[in-house]
Amino acid sequence: MAISTLVQASQLAQHNGTEAATELIAAGGIEETTYYRYLAAHLGLRFVGIAEIEQVFLRRRNPLAALAPHTMVWGRIGQEAPCAIFAPSPRLVKRLEALVSQSDRCEQLVVTAPRYLRELLTEELENELTTHAVNHLALASPLSSAKFGASAWQGAALTILAGLIIAFTTMAPSAGSLAVHLTVSAFFISCVLLRSVAAVQFQRAKFTQLTPFGSRLKPTYSVLVPLHEEAEIVPDLIIRCGH
Repeated sequence: MAISTLVQASQLAQHNGTEAATELIAAGGIEETTYYRYLAAHLGLRFVGIAEIEQVFLRRRNPLAALAPHTMVWGRIGQEAPCAIFAPSPRLVKRLEALVSQSDRCEQLVVTAPRYLRELLTEELENELTTHAVNHLALASPLSSAKFGASAWQGAALTILAGLIIAFTTMAPSAGSLAVHLTVSAFFISCVLLRSVAAVQFQRAKFTQLTPFGSRLKPTYSVLVPLHEEAEIVPDLIIRCGH
């Protein structure tokens, strides 16, 4: 690995308030699995791949645990006794060094890569994750969710209104036409009033001014653009991304 890559990772870590290893992995300077293999060897712990983990044990089936970047679970490696499987954050390396040097129970600790843990937990919590994605907004903030349709009183009001319009149109066509016209006009006026209130109360967002810094310290991103028989826009797309 080039010295310049390590220097750049260190500079990015100071700028972003992270660790050099975190920036190195994010920039592709080292593969995540490779880093955790070296970390396990440095700590004198065993590294396990996803194929070696037979089972994970969850005391609380929290669906968001599968999305955590660094976590620890108890699991079974092959036919061995249960052990603690964890993917430590690079920020915790110093603390882990002290723990390993002072503890005599490190044989119960094994290291794996964060993406392996995420895959295992995502598979284990698939039902909970699906339920959370479908129902969480409706349960936490029903007014912000489109999961539920009209309430009982809204349905009753619409039914009564539709019945009155049909009755007026049948028994008194002129009065019914007038009622339909007034109803549609009231709906239109309500939309105008709602937009007017929103425009009066609109507040433009205030953006925080960022301190400019050199291009060498900026992170590198990969942009995936699905194109089908549209190769002619690629040059313009590259120019736009450069801006």
